[in-house]
Amino acid sequence: MLAKRPLLSLTLALALLGLCTGTAWFAYHHYLRSVRVALVGFRDSDWALWRDAAADTTYTLHRYDRETL
Repeated sequence: MLAKRPLLSLTLALALLGLCTGTAWFAYHHYLRSVRVALVGFRDSDWALWRDAAADTTYTLHRYDRETL
């Protein structure tokens, strides 16, 4: 039936492609895009540089001292 109607086949294929692309985009932005980084034993000046560099990104920085670990 679909072989006799190429326009319908193309429309369904494009709709399925759009659905898959939209789902992949949502999953990436919701689950994979955010990155968490742990910094262990950094000096205050180094920590400040990392924090300032990551201010405009999706990275989440966590600072740990060696004594607390």
